[in-house]
Amino acid sequence: MKIALAIVTLNATREANWEEVLSAIDAQSLPLDWRICADSESEDDTVQIAQAHGWEHLRIQRKAFNHGKTRDAIARLCAERGADALILMTQDVVLADADSLKHLIQMLKTSGATAAYGRQCSRNPVKTLDNWQRAQTYPAESCVKTAADIPQMGLLTIFCSDAFCAWDLKQLLQQGGFPEASFGEDMLAAAQAIQAGSAIAYCAEARCYHDHAVTWRALFARGKAVGKMHAQHKVTLQQFGSATRKGFSLFKKDIPRPSILLQLFVKTWGYFIGKYL
Repeated sequence: MKIALAIVTLNATREANWEEVLSAIDAQSLPLDWRICADSESEDDTVQIAQAHGWEHLRIQRKAFNHGKTRDAIARLCAERGADALILMTQDVVLADADSLKHLIQMLKTSGATAAYGRQCSRNPVKTLDNWQRAQTYPAESCVKTAADIPQMGLLTIFCSDAFCAWDLKQLLQQGGFPEASFGEDMLAAAQAIQAGSAIAYCAEARCYHDHAVTWRALFARGKAVGKMHAQHKVTLQQFGSATRKGFSLFKKDIPRPSILLQLFVKTWGYFIGKYL
């Protein structure tokens, strides 16, 4: 199996622990055939540092960037080169151990799924909505999700994250590739996979560290982006149930503390603004 790994970047040195991200990939036990830094005209030394680690630079015009279209172009480029699988990561994800990529690709192969996403863990010692949600949505047990899980799991059936996800390129492109989307291209592609009769796998053994900035503005903006995506792709998502149903299902596992509930209110407010206004 030939494997490509791509990270979409923008000022990664300024905004993330870029050296740590690259060093953790260098330490992986899984051989990679291509390493691609798809950069949207960074104004720092993101590209130069990536090239020093042996990465290829793929220039993306910032004004033309789109979460779905950009990743679809990367997927098609890698398929044309002969890659069988594409691992997508974001510039702020640090692999937790030397076998993280190995476990992820092994799950992709053995499950036969279109995609396999890894477990995102938090290194933030402060209890926030971000790491509370990660604990709920990235459990310690792996699973493979199919259309048969929709009645029980609802929207969680197509939950996955391109922050750390491996895609079977043949299946992905046969199912339509990544649709044009300003947010949530991973879940939209996962929906296409489930609708095509394939599966989405979750690999708990493939661990990484990932934390978002916890500010009121960031929470509101992320909620708004999710709401806008759900409104724009209503037809694709409607068979999987509502996002509020997904949210309430998390409370069955663990009731968050009051400070987290307040953060959840801000994010939910952003969601409804994005979806209905």
